[in-house]
Amino acid sequence: MHYLKSTNPCGILFLAFASLLLVSSCATTKKRGDISKLGKLWHNMNSKYNAHYNAEVLLDETLLAINQGQQDIYSEVLPIYNYIDIENAEQYYEDMDKAIEKSAISIS
Repeated sequence: MHYLKSTNPCGILFLAFASLLLVSSCATTKKRGDISKLGKLWHNMNSKYNAHYNAEVLLDETLLAINQGQQDIYSEVLPIYNYIDIENAEQYYEDMDKAIEKSAISIS
């Protein structure tokens, strides 16, 4: 904090340089499609993980719906892995296709 003393000439130069840097970094006008390379990297990374997250949430919701639709018959031996019947599987095709599409977005 010794740089901020007003009697020190280095402190005055430091404050002048910091304020000049602050003022020069502000953009008064910006083109609509003008994004820096760091901004493009940031948006690409976020879109990749956002698509993965959305696909994972959709997959979890579908698996939860499958598990809730499963009825256990306690008079018989219960299976270790719950499999759905082929007749009931068609109702989950659309949700699984959406999850595949969302995960494919981040690949391309």
